[in-house]
Amino acid sequence: MKAVLISFSVLLMLARTGLGQTNFYPVLRCEDGRCFTNATIDAMTPATVMVAWDGGGEKIFITNLPSWMQHKFHYDEEAAQAYLEAQSARRTAVSQRINSDAAAIAIAKATLGPAQNIRIVKTINTWHVQIGDVNGVVSEAYVHNLPNEVLTFVRDFTALKDRVESELNVNYNDGTGAFVAAYTRQAGKAADQQRLAELLPQAQIRETVSARPSAYYLPGGVRQWEYQPASARTEVPTRQGVPVEVYSGIAAMAEKEWPTDYHMQSFVINQQIEAWKKLHP
Repeated sequence: MKAVLISFSVLLMLARTGLGQTNFYPVLRCEDGRCFTNATIDAMTPATVMVAWDGGGEKIFITNLPSWMQHKFHYDEEAAQAYLEAQSARRTAVSQRINSDAAAIAIAKATLGPAQNIRIVKTINTWHVQIGDVNGVVSEAYVHNLPNEVLTFVRDFTALKDRVESELNVNYNDGTGAFVAAYTRQAGKAADQQRLAELLPQAQIRETVSARPSAYYLPGGVRQWEYQPASARTEVPTRQGVPVEVYSGIAAMAEKEWPTDYHMQSFVINQQIEAWKKLHP
C-alpha cells in the first residue's frame, strides 16, 4: 500500500513539473521580457503558438519564444510569412463580404414599394407578425416600427377570441364542479363574450395599418415592411372617406356576419367607417 502511495505521489510530481509533458515549462521567458509561470504551449501554427499559464492564456508569435524553442518547433520564416499573408487575405475577404452584404441589405431595406393597407392578424414577437390581404391570404411579415399599441391590441384581441372560441360549448354550471368556482368561471365566460362583441366592430380598423413593402427578406423568406405613420402616408383611393381597401374589408366582414340582412350590413359598415375616422383623424 505504501509503495502505491509513493508511486502516485511521483506521478503527481511529474505531472506538475512537466517531466511527462514535453510542452510544459515551469518558467517560460519570452524575447519581449515577459515571464510565464507553469506555461503550456499548444495550438501551434507556422507563425504562432497558444500559451496557457497560471494567469490565463494568449496567442504569441513563435519569434517571441527563445531561439532554442523556435528550433524545437521547427520555425520556418518563409512558411510563417506565407501563413500570415494567407490569414490576412482571408480576413480581408471576409470583411469585404460582410461590408458588401451589409450594403446590399441596406439598399434592399431602403427600396420600398407603394404604401399598402395590411391587416395584422397575429403577433409572433416584436414587429414579426402575420398579415392578411384583402383576399384573406395570410403570410408572415416583419413590419419595422410597428406601433406598440397595434401589437398590444392584436395580441390581446387574438387571445380573447381564442379563449371565447375554446369555451363556446362549455357550460360550467352543469353541476359537475363546485358551485362557487363554476359560477365564477361561467361569469368570466360571459364577460369575455361581451368584451369580444364590443371589440369586434373595432378590430378591422385597429388591426389595419399602412406600410410599404421593402425588397429585403429575412431568413425564412419573411419580407420586411416599413410602417407608415399618418404624416408619411401618400394619397390613396377612398370610399366614404376611408381607403378603398379598408372599406372593402369592412364590407366583407359585414356581409359575412349578416349575409341576408342588408340593413344590418349597412349599419355595421357605417359604424366601422365612423370608428376608423375617429382613430385616423
